[in-house]
Amino acid sequence: MRNTKLTNILLIILLIFNVAFLGKWWMGHHKMHHQKETEVEPTSAMNDHTKGGIFLIRSLGLDTIQQKKLNSILAAHYNFLDKYTAAYLRNQTGFFSALKGNSDSTTAFRCADSLGILKVAMEKELYVHFLSIKNICNSAQQKQYDELIDNMSKDFAHHHNAYLHPEKTKHDTL
Repeated sequence: MRNTKLTNILLIILLIFNVAFLGKWWMGHHKMHHQKETEVEPTSAMNDHTKGGIFLIRSLGLDTIQQKKLNSILAAHYNFLDKYTAAYLRNQTGFFSALKGNSDSTTAFRCADSLGILKVAMEKELYVHFLSIKNICNSAQQKQYDELIDNMSKDFAHHHNAYLHPEKTKHDTL
């Protein structure tokens, strides 16, 4: 009798734990797949302005004068990105809208041309931005800067493809 009572108590406890586990798993699984979609500002989604500046200041050991120069460089860069990213997203939306409708290809080609022009401008701005940061560094800081650039370049797909598939990447341009 005592053995049956103990078995029933253990079964009830295990059943409660099982129900609690399944409920927690289901709620987590449900939340993960049903998150609310929110409109995000383009630049803030890609960059946290203050974190990037703080990271550069700490990594490069910038002094107060260099920090002021960096702040103006970052402000100009983020202003550029806000303007160009918004235009890029508008053209990309137009491009995909042209695919949905049965319109002629003129709209899609115009959007594609604009996307290319904007992308080139954004890449050139990125180069000028990084060069401006390098120019405010002293010689010791430039070594740190070069290490940061090396680490960043490892994250880009073209960098990995050049090493993984050298036969396919024998040139830099189309």
